Amino acid sequence: MPGTKNLSLQLAWLANVQSAGEIAADKLGYFKEVGLTVATRPGGPNANPIPLVAGGNSLVGITYAPALMLARSQDIPVRCFGAAMQKAPLAYFSLKSSGITSVSQYKGKKIGVQVGGEPLLSALLRKNGLDLSDVELVKVGADTTPLITGQVDLFAAWVLNLQQLAPAKEKGLNHQTLWDNGVRIQSNYYIATEETLTNRRDELVAFLEAVSKGWAYAIDNPQQAVDMVAETAPGLQKKHELEEIKTLLPGFLYGPQTQQHGWGWMDKALWESALSEYQQLGVLKKPVSVDEIATWEVLNGATGRVRR
Repeated sequence: MPGTKNLSLQLAWLANVQSAGEIAADKLGYFKEVGLTVATRPGGPNANPIPLVAGGNSLVGITYAPALMLARSQDIPVRCFGAAMQKAPLAYFSLKSSGITSVSQYKGKKIGVQVGGEPLLSALLRKNGLDLSDVELVKVGADTTPLITGQVDLFAAWVLNLQQLAPAKEKGLNHQTLWDNGVRIQSNYYIATEETLTNRRDELVAFLEAVSKGWAYAIDNPQQAVDMVAETAPGLQKKHELEEIKTLLPGFLYGPQTQQHGWGWMDKALWESALSEYQQLGVLKKPVSVDEIATWEVLNGATGRVRR
């Protein structure tokens, strides 16, 4: 269409139902309705959205709070302008046979964490009267085999990742989430450079409004949404993706803040708490303020975002 703007989106990970809002917005023409043509690029272990956005390879990226805090402390010029998830879905899983039902029982246990996962675990332990020195860290990947075979007592994973967790789930699982145990951060933040936030604000406003509609459609039409995602990522197991979008995702995408402010809202108090926690842990190279890491100008301009 005349005047259409091109926008590239770098996902945080490989396409799955956690990208259903963006995929639906594209396939249903919501982006076109607001004058955008969006090229969505899958993420993965070798595609870090922050340097890709900072370097101009993508206009918008999706990333996580810890990575964004570290980037800003290193003066990488990106800020977030919205958050798809109202709470982070990270949890620590154990086999039911272990009897672990609370963070207080982590002392002396082997905990499997992925690269970069230590600060969040440290924050969780601190909130519950423990320290990293109280546990044994074991580096793991995405495969839950170390948990199943007893190489670790606990395994870090998103509660949303049902396909990943399926092999271990057969043995019975317990888990403790960050959110329910004192570490309250949001997830799937949309980021852009300072230049983009200043010069292409209207496109970012349109982007958020279109993705908001995409997510509303996906939650209301889960089977169709899963089918759309599967076209993009044929290797997905639809039964797990469908269960996730029906039973889990709505509680992460929506909540009291989105009822009042609309989908994608960022809680300033949660950012302040997270930055304070990371600074106390000594993870950040220098102090970072909320205004250095986030802007609400795009959200405030995107008045058409769905409220639910």
